Amino acid sequence: MHRVNVRHITPTQPINVGMLRLNVDPYASRILLLDRDSNTLIASIVPDGPKIARFMPAAYTVEPRLLVLMLDDTKVYSAAVLDHVQAEVVDLVTLNAE
Repeated sequence: MHRVNVRHITPTQPINVGMLRLNVDPYASRILLLDRDSNTLIASIVPDGPKIARFMPAAYTVEPRLLVLMLDDTKVYSAAVLDHVQAEVVDLVTLNAE
């Protein structure tokens, strides 16, 4: 029989990533995150509360390259648009903002 010892090694260097935190429109059924430069869809999120947080690549922390669309699927309200959105830099190990 084989015996395996597993232990957790905490990183000593910070691992910087982007964190996007949004206050969600209460009527939003879907949230689309788009890259403004390439027009590519980064994420489609169904909000489950008044706030969302999502990890993003560190490239989105350098300059405001994100476009956020909040859509109402009931078609009662118009879409809410946030342009030139930038993610904040956080340490992936501690989740503290730099």
